[in-house]
Order: sequence, then C-alpha cells, then structure tokens
Amino acid sequence: MLDWKKEIDCPSRAQISPEIEKWPVADVTEAKKRNKPGASQSDETEKVRKRYVCSEELLQVPPGSTYKINEVGNLLHVIFYRTTVDNGNGTQDEDDADDQ
Repeated sequence: MLDWKKEIDCPSRAQISPEIEKWPVADVTEAKKRNKPGASQSDETEKVRKRYVCSEELLQVPPGSTYKINEVGNLLHVIFYRTTVDNGNGTQDEDDADDQ
C-alpha cells in the first residue's frame, strides 16, 4: 500500500489542481446566493420578519441623554438620563453631581 506509483497503480485518475490547470482566481464579489425563482430579497426579509417579530417599538432618544434598558418580568423598562443639566440661565453645564 505504501509502495505505489501513480503511473502504475492509478493511471487514469485525473488530478485536479488549480495551479496546474491555471484556473482564474474567483473574486469574492462575484459569488452570491441564487434567489429562489419569483422571490426577491425584500420578499424574503419580509417573510422572516413576519415569522419571528411579534412586536416592535421605536423610541426617539432625547438629545443630550443616555439610556438604560431593563427587563422586568415580561416588560422592557427604558430609562433616559440627562447628560447635561440646565443651570437656569438658558445654558447647560455637564452634570458633575457624581464627582462630588
């Protein structure tokens, strides 16, 4: 088994090698999934959303704020924190209450 020669033991077997056959290198941008006939990418995305998404809410984050999201039971609690504090004369200062 260890003492075999290709010409004697396997003469008709074709050896496939890109270097020997000089095949062109495939470009990654050329390779893409084939769509199912009659279906577009947006149709597939919509089907997936309908199947898995049961509820969706969009919240606008107030300017100059950060947020924290907590899950409490089956509720999602979103808290928005001010990162700046109005000092009364129309200007805003950074909140340094934690530094004191």
